[in-house]
Amino acid sequence: MMTWKEGFPDYLKNTRTSIDFNQTLLVRNNQMIACPKIRIMRLFISLVFLFALLSLDAQNPNYLNFISYNLRYDNPQDGPNAWPERKNALVKQLEQYRPNVLGIQEGEAHQLAYLDSMLAKHHFTGIGRNEGKPGGGDKGEFSAIFYNFEKFTLLKSGTFWLSDAPEKYSVGWDAALPRICTYALFESKETSFRFWVFNTHFDHKGVEAREKSAEVLLSEIEKTNTNNYPVILMGDFNAEPDSKPIQTIKKQFSDSYGDHPSLAFGPIGTFNGFDPDQHLDRRIDYIFTQGFKVQTVWHIATGGRIIILFRIICRCC
Repeated sequence: MMTWKEGFPDYLKNTRTSIDFNQTLLVRNNQMIACPKIRIMRLFISLVFLFALLSLDAQNPNYLNFISYNLRYDNPQDGPNAWPERKNALVKQLEQYRPNVLGIQEGEAHQLAYLDSMLAKHHFTGIGRNEGKPGGGDKGEFSAIFYNFEKFTLLKSGTFWLSDAPEKYSVGWDAALPRICTYALFESKETSFRFWVFNTHFDHKGVEAREKSAEVLLSEIEKTNTNNYPVILMGDFNAEPDSKPIQTIKKQFSDSYGDHPSLAFGPIGTFNGFDPDQHLDRRIDYIFTQGFKVQTVWHIATGGRIIILFRIICRCC
């Protein structure tokens, strides 16, 4: 029996998955699942390929690694999947994939403080969605952007609300909650290459809010990106590919996963609700690009302990 523990990084050693090439079975959570040998071989080869890319692109300043990650807010009712139980595994995962830029969603202030203390080469920018709320209260969830400060200089950043009054705290249309987009302009310390990153989280209930949010996003990006620098737009959009919000965004941006099937790896879906046996076919998280050449895109599920990791390698010049 060959397990992940042989020759793979530490975070994979903590997963409950193994491969038996002779029996062509996938062992997940101690349950044997029949699986065609070609799928097993493709899975193994894909993982080896990914780790090889990590080593190569880390040495090439013309390649940028982006991750979009819904942290899931700190809800004690999540039981074994609650934040205290999975935060260490998350850090190991991020250390393994070494993102240049990481966009998180649903992060609360103490969750960001923990990541900031553990990710030695990263700082973050962003504010909570309740900033400026009448009556005060907690900061609310962030759509913060972490970046490798050894490689990039943060030139400018800000946050706007997804509403008809984006410059201040507001709840848009039929949204259940205030929703925001945090953005940042970076410059490579090695090549002087500049690019924007916009990171957001659309409302989970408001249909009109999601549709209007897409329009606000495009309008704000156009107003902000006056120099026509390349742009990454990432986040949890709570909308599937054929929905109106996503189709609106695709009029100006490329869907890194959907538009490049030959470069895409992993399950189609990006949400499993911590259920490792759930069929992953619902895609609601995206990294959109404008002015980049996509090299490869990965959807990486981690046994249900951590929500989907979405990684992309872009060639910037």
